[in-house]
Amino acid sequence: MVARFQTWYWRLGGVWGLGSAVVIVSLIVLWHHSRIVQLGYETERLEADKGRLERIHRQLVIERESLASLDRVEHLAAGLGLVHLAPREVVVVRMDPPPAERDQTFAVALGRRILPAEAHAAP
Repeated sequence: MVARFQTWYWRLGGVWGLGSAVVIVSLIVLWHHSRIVQLGYETERLEADKGRLERIHRQLVIERESLASLDRVEHLAAGLGLVHLAPREVVVVRMDPPPAERDQTFAVALGRRILPAEAHAAP
């Protein structure tokens, strides 16, 4: 009787062990499948975002090119009263700075020199 009980107990233990292994493998397979589905949705979302961003990029490139178009700039300049000068009307002035200022950097703004210390000072 004891032998029958031990045999039955070992069989039951084997069934539980096998059942546990099947459940664990099934859970791993289900987790893996759900992760694949989740990554598929994320991939679709990212591809849609990429397409949207590519469309925006194309629109911005077109807008930049239209804003930088020479015809547009000339039209705006004409609207402000600016005109093309003939080459004989242009005077080019080249001037070396005085010897004391040759090593100093300066910027020209509104017809006057601004030394670096003044350039960064608050107005």
